[in-house]
Amino acid sequence: MNLRHDRLRVLGIWLAVGLVYLIWVRATGWGIPCPIHTVTGLECPGCGITRMLTALSRGDWASARAANAGLFYLSPFLALFLGRALWLWLTGRKADKPVLRIAGAGLVIFLVVWGIVRNLSL
Repeated sequence: MNLRHDRLRVLGIWLAVGLVYLIWVRATGWGIPCPIHTVTGLECPGCGITRMLTALSRGDWASARAANAGLFYLSPFLALFLGRALWLWLTGRKADKPVLRIAGAGLVIFLVVWGIVRNLSL
């Protein structure tokens, strides 16, 4: 097997794990709790992502937005960023490091600011 087939296999496994987790959460309502929220009571930038993705899988846009508005609005950009990174990984191509660093830094800054803002109203 070549490297590309190995990477496709890894991707397939992760997609299958994600699908099984989605089915589990939809069937039972039980998800993995956020350790930050459990310990501090504060919501991290990712709190609600399982509820958001579960709502999106049902086509419930309002509930998805309510679960995590920051990630809901960031999702198209995050999908492009991760999709490009995935494509580069699958094809074995090198990333344009300055663009990747700027985009990655922008995402980190957004998530830090969102993590602060969403806890101001608690």
